[in-house]
Amino acid sequence: MLSEKTETVTATEPEKLELQSVEYIAEPRDKRCQYWAKLYRAGDRLPETGNVEGGASLPGKFLRKGADVELYEGDAIIEAEANHHRKLRGWVVRCFVVRNGALVRLPTDTSAKSAIKAANLDSEIKRGLLSGSGTVAAAVRALHCVRLQIEVVATND
Repeated sequence: MLSEKTETVTATEPEKLELQSVEYIAEPRDKRCQYWAKLYRAGDRLPETGNVEGGASLPGKFLRKGADVELYEGDAIIEAEANHHRKLRGWVVRCFVVRNGALVRLPTDTSAKSAIKAANLDSEIKRGLLSGSGTVAAAVRALHCVRLQIEVVATND
């Protein structure tokens, strides 16, 4: 017959959970240029990529310039900065997500579309994620990929 031995262990200190955060300051690389940023917490609903036409069409408030935000696992930032008015035209869109305690930049090119096409997803979901165009829609698409655990590898398009 097997005898079971039980031990009672009393903890002297309560176990502390370490909450990792990453600091993000909403500011443009060139202070002379127009800039906007939006924050998406891990549980926030992301818009459909077909409904994204620019920063104003994204849900949520714009972060004010200089805002100091603590980001946690799964939180994301989409930011855009106008190219300098005397050099290049247009906007540069960047997308960041917190993964394993670090702020990781996601590609805003066609690589997310390629990853979605290769993924084993329902055709309705694929159709919804592949709709829309532009770099802001590409940033939202990359965030959808992160949440669906689809690996996105940057391409050189």
